Amino acid sequence: MVALFTSLRRIRFAFPVIAVVCILLPNARAQKLDQGKLDAATRRAGKATKVLSDLSGLPAGETIPRELIERARAIAVFPDVDRVNMLVIKAMKGYGLISRRVPGGWSTPAFYGFAVSDKGWSLVKPGNAGIIMLIMNDDMLKQFEKDHIALEGAPGPVGELTAENEKKIRGAAIFIYALGDGKLRGIKVDNDSTTQSGINSDNNVNKAIYGQKAREVMWSTTPVTVAVPPAITEFQNALTNLSK
Repeated sequence: MVALFTSLRRIRFAFPVIAVVCILLPNARAQKLDQGKLDAATRRAGKATKVLSDLSGLPAGETIPRELIERARAIAVFPDVDRVNMLVIKAMKGYGLISRRVPGGWSTPAFYGFAVSDKGWSLVKPGNAGIIMLIMNDDMLKQFEKDHIALEGAPGPVGELTAENEKKIRGAAIFIYALGDGKLRGIKVDNDSTTQSGINSDNNVNKAIYGQKAREVMWSTTPVTVAVPPAITEFQNALTNLSK
């Protein structure tokens, strides 16, 4: 059997690629937005904002424990999720945004994609689910300075975070949820020699929108000065509202 690592890496390079047209102008933005990438960024940000809005609307006993939201070092939302077949391997792939916590709120979101084994994801319905990931510690967050991050995550707890639940989840670096049909579920991702699940920076979009790679967007010490689609700002606002 071909290792899923190889197949998942192929998914990364199979992400839609649209040529970027660059025009150098003195004292002006050096990059002209490609309409296709602008549309993709706007669509993903808008759908990710809808996922966060739906999450905020869930009853307290059916949503992510507030304590975990408050502790999260970064939050990823992947609203575009598809099931794919590759040779004898079934996998899930998705596209979305990730923002890290910064003083006063959340960083400008960078665009990423993920791919995981389909095992254990039978309840995730492509086209009708949003995947939410909470990155819980700085060691894991540091991995996002790379363009590829090995993904292994625990199923996120739903509802009240009891002392017993705290013991079960202690030490988890990433919590993963699927939100669909008004119901939130915890999803587990294993990462071993056969799964090799991963998150990849979608720099085709990042460079087109920001003129930077994902790690530069997330770790920038100065605000992004280029004009971005309003949907991206709305995503940041939705994260802020979720954190209140």
